[in-house]
Amino acid sequence: ITQSYVLAKLIDALVGLRTDFRGLKLEMIPVPSEALLRLTPVVPKFAELDVSMANLTDESLVILANILTFRSSKLERLSIRGNHFGKAGLVALCVSLHHVRSLRSLDLSSNALGDE
Repeated sequence: ITQSYVLAKLIDALVGLRTDFRGLKLEMIPVPSEALLRLTPVVPKFAELDVSMANLTDESLVILANILTFRSSKLERLSIRGNHFGKAGLVALCVSLHHVRSLRSLDLSSNALGDE
């Protein structure tokens, strides 16, 4: 059984839950963009999402940024430290933060953002 198979099954289970889930920690588990897309219905219900060191890319951050703009978003803490996104992903995230009211903590540490 591969890690991506287990992640897919976890996502299926989360999407099917009828109760609110407080958060999801996927630290050090590679989360492809397709997996984030499949999580779109449930992420706005979370108070916390940790996708640190999850190999997130610019495409992944654009997806996360779109999720953050949902009016129903309850996300208070987001950790995206130690990933592989660049300027495009960061710009998308920054634009979405203007619309987020619930976010209280954002961890961007250990990303190779540079001075671009």
